[in-house]
Amino acid sequence: MKFLLHCIVFLAISTTAALAQTGKITGKIYDSQTGNSLASASVQLVETGKSTTSDVNGFFSFSKLANKEYTITVNYISYEPKTVKVVVANGAVSNVDIVLEKGSAKLNDVTIKSRKISRESASALLVLQKNRNSISDGISAEVIRKTPDRSASDVMKRISGASIQEDKFAIIRGLNDRYNATLINGSPAPSSESDRKAFAFDVFSANLLDNLVIAKTATPDMPSDFVGGIIMVNTKSLPDQNFQTISIGTGLNDITTFKDKIKYVGGQSNMLSDKDITGPLPEKTNFPSNFKAQEKLAQMFKNNWALSNGTFAPNYNLQYTIGRNFQRRGKDFAGFILSATYSNTNTFFDIQRKNFATSNTDPNEPAIVMDNYINTIYSSRSLGGALANFSVKIDPNNIINFRNIYSINNDNRLVYRTGERDINPLDNSSALIRQNARVYLSNQFLSSQLDGQHYFPEDKIKLNWLAYYSDIKRRNPSRNDTYVFDPNTQSYTAQLGDGALDNDAGTTKTIDTNEKIKGFQLDGSIPVEISENFTNIFKVGGAYTIRERDFSARRLGFAPSSNFNYDIIFNSIDSLFDPNNMGPNGFRLVDRTAPFDKYDGKVKTLASYAMLDTRLFKRLRLIGGIRSESFQMNLNSVNLDYITPLRYKSNVNSILPSVNLVYSINEKQNLRFSYSTTLNRPEFREISPFLFYDYSTGFTVTGNDTLQTSQIKNFDVRYEIYPGRGQVFSISGFHKKFRGPIEQVYQLNAVNPNINYQNSPDANVTGIETEVRMVLGAILNSKVSLLNNLTLMANYSWIKSKVVIPFSADIKVERPLQGQSPYLINTGMIYSDDKSGWGASVFANRAGARIFIAGNNIYPDLWESGRTVCDVQISKSLLKKKLDIRLNAKDFLAPKLNFFEDRN
Repeated sequence: MKFLLHCIVFLAISTTAALAQTGKITGKIYDSQTGNSLASASVQLVETGKSTTSDVNGFFSFSKLANKEYTITVNYISYEPKTVKVVVANGAVSNVDIVLEKGSAKLNDVTIKSRKISRESASALLVLQKNRNSISDGISAEVIRKTPDRSASDVMKRISGASIQEDKFAIIRGLNDRYNATLINGSPAPSSESDRKAFAFDVFSANLLDNLVIAKTATPDMPSDFVGGIIMVNTKSLPDQNFQTISIGTGLNDITTFKDKIKYVGGQSNMLSDKDITGPLPEKTNFPSNFKAQEKLAQMFKNNWALSNGTFAPNYNLQYTIGRNFQRRGKDFAGFILSATYSNTNTFFDIQRKNFATSNTDPNEPAIVMDNYINTIYSSRSLGGALANFSVKIDPNNIINFRNIYSINNDNRLVYRTGERDINPLDNSSALIRQNARVYLSNQFLSSQLDGQHYFPEDKIKLNWLAYYSDIKRRNPSRNDTYVFDPNTQSYTAQLGDGALDNDAGTTKTIDTNEKIKGFQLDGSIPVEISENFTNIFKVGGAYTIRERDFSARRLGFAPSSNFNYDIIFNSIDSLFDPNNMGPNGFRLVDRTAPFDKYDGKVKTLASYAMLDTRLFKRLRLIGGIRSESFQMNLNSVNLDYITPLRYKSNVNSILPSVNLVYSINEKQNLRFSYSTTLNRPEFREISPFLFYDYSTGFTVTGNDTLQTSQIKNFDVRYEIYPGRGQVFSISGFHKKFRGPIEQVYQLNAVNPNINYQNSPDANVTGIETEVRMVLGAILNSKVSLLNNLTLMANYSWIKSKVVIPFSADIKVERPLQGQSPYLINTGMIYSDDKSGWGASVFANRAGARIFIAGNNIYPDLWESGRTVCDVQISKSLLKKKLDIRLNAKDFLAPKLNFFEDRN
């Protein structure tokens, strides 16, 4: 399968206007023992006499500074004072993180060379990772800029233990997308898919990310509905100085650019719009049943079914970003970042699909090919995004942030199918078919957060609150036509029906999904110091979230009328549904929308927690507590019998303990242990009886209203080293015990291989993952600039999972957990020379073969093969870093992706 691009050659020009002519010093104050930020620390700039205090997050800054060396002194009650020296050069922003010691430590003098660095840097992210209260991995915007990644789904592949399925769904520790949760700037993300529990990360442009972090173990202040990891997407932070950038890029692809393609006309973005019909259509409840009225409605459709030839245009992308920093009395007061981005990418690929049949009585009889198709897919995909983040620092102890991100992701594709079906090996007969599917997919995503951070110096109490709203609208219209070869007339004829089947000629299906999440959360923490060797931070909080989904699908089709003239079926698709063919001797319009094609659901989650972060004897840190969640889920639809109402109700209260233990061997090494209980709840779609036909796979998917919440016990251990200079080495082991995991499986006793969801027997997952990121010059203790500009990174995960399926009283089969990869490999090399402006990066990643759909005693497991993806980027900075030129090659090896059945 050549879904990914064979080669993208990407040329990007980025211009930056630095509006601030004077330098600036920014930094953050940390506690050396806990890694927590220190608010209200006194910070003085000796040479100027200026002084300030660190804010609620430990940040401080001095602006309007000349290019020279400065001395900073930091004082904080019960901590030793500290002195550092910082050099400001070329009007840049110099960043320094200062760690304060308790006890009788002597003053330290540290000279830091000037370098323009932001809190999005790889080094800063590793500092946060080292001091986090849970096991986590991440990637910063600094690294993202050095990759050819276009969307957040591309970025995800660079993180230890992570991979991407279907080019957009996150796989963490080999566990598929349903076992992961997503937070956007701290707020839960809605499900972006109508047909699965998942968030599609291709809706985010990589340019809008500040960092992306995956927490792999739970703490009481985290949502509980995850197993693999919580993916925390953080958008661009506020700027340290004024700036604006413009980026314009284009791309050439040797498979698509200027090559021929097949396209369709009509209302691509909104089928059944005024581009397709001449008047309004009645709703299903008012749809007429008599033939005359249906014939009249059929005449309203314009004849825009024709296909035409065209040419693929080059890929392109645009981005504009502006940031402003406002000061009051020489201190940061407010700021904003506004960004808009747009890209368009064309793809072309083939899918070969074969369906097999085997004997039910003789397992040794070889499989027989029953169907053999080739799907040729032409796709044009656009991704637009906008970001608007605002912040006001009322005073150092009170900060208000308002963050917004909006994204539109459209995929316009034509699936052209040719091949054979109903192959008879006895006489070598078959039915030759020719099918076309016109598919349009649109995702519109909005996420807004308003949050406040407050610090009360007298009691050292921190209070954080967050109000959030997310809305995702998904529209998926499609049109199909099917022609079957007639051996008698030696011509293709249209396959007609009553409009009930998705692959009948003339069927139109439109799926609309609207999902909203709104909620509020409040957290408070207070330090409690019992002695110098026994300090505690007590944290409590709660959250209330409401999630709502409205889903509807409509199925319309052309069916033969009372006196149908069957000579019409020999017409080509461009004339088959001409208005002159509508009437008693031609077609009528039928509405085959079923009662179960619509559902609405609501989830209410009320959570509270208590957590204690304890530091014992400077080296031992214990983070533990309890989280309580009350989960209420309601769904309304109609069962598959077309009559019986479905009123699903679930009310589950859960008490979820978690413990994280961190032993600091020294300042650069940690040993971590973790235990937690987490959950995996059913999704709206997995309960709904709605029948969805996937044209590309040929499967029909339905839900199961007997699903139960799965409970998982998680055990983790990790050893990590942070040598400095943005380097890290870690090795982790984990074990997970599933009670009733939810899997996507073939439906037992179905006439065709349909798919639904079920709670499988208990499962176990055991794995090891390791990560290394190193600067080659530091490892070799060399001063050669080439080696010191070269960063190597690699991570590897090995996972063993087991589910035992009782096929009968005497037969039990052991298999991996559905969607679980046995291994993940991510490797990369980055060269960056600030003096010459040259940069280069090479990345490769691979996920091992995994079960795509779990089988049963009739149908074998369907597997997705492993695949290696390689990306390259070369860049050059010119005009004092105001102009960047980048050349990218994405997935240049383009290996095939195979789906296969294991019948051994």
